[in-house]
Amino acid sequence: MMTEIIEEHAHGVRLFASPVDGDEVRYHYEGLMDRIKSFYTPDKARLFADVQTAVGDFREEKPVNGVYYPLLHSPAKMC
Repeated sequence: MMTEIIEEHAHGVRLFASPVDGDEVRYHYEGLMDRIKSFYTPDKARLFADVQTAVGDFREEKPVNGVYYPLLHSPAKMC
């Protein structure tokens, strides 16, 4: 299997599937500049894309003592 675009969304965002070790496939949510997040199932990738489309950007980190601290940009996270 080669990399395959599953869906394209507004503003150049897309979901795609790409093979990894052996027969395993990962599903990725990608913005204009880079891969934002990776998933083990296409359903989770689609849900993430739908939420992003509906609300724009959102925070996934949990507060520390009730305070949100900015996250440093990091490579794609796996869910």
